[in-house]
Amino acid sequence: MSESTQRLKQLIGDARQGRDILTTFYEFQRTYQEALDDGTSGVEAARRSALAAFVELGEFVGAMNYKWYRAGERLDIAKLAGEIADVLAFMLNVLLHMNVGGQEAHDAIIATMQKNLYRLEEGVNMTGVRS
Repeated sequence: MSESTQRLKQLIGDARQGRDILTTFYEFQRTYQEALDDGTSGVEAARRSALAAFVELGEFVGAMNYKWYRAGERLDIAKLAGEIADVLAFMLNVLLHMNVGGQEAHDAIIATMQKNLYRLEEGVNMTGVRS
């Protein structure tokens, strides 16, 4: 078993044991991408991952019950969660290919959380119009 494979299995175990899932997922994707090493990097690799995330998002939408004329269809929650996990994996790859570190991603997430809290407190919706 390769060192990468051992590390990936360890990270899966860490996630199952309750370790911070976002940090673990980030480390997993970094190790996975290093093990793949398909020869692409930087902007081209980020572009490919962004396109793959877009495709996965389409699969998520396809799994939604968006056909109002088909009343009674049940959502497959496990499938929806799996598609979102795929989107997240490819978006993490975009960050990795653009050399965005875990702390930078962490800080950006906190900034977005703060911005959304401000919007809620100020009564401003996503379009910037006060409600």
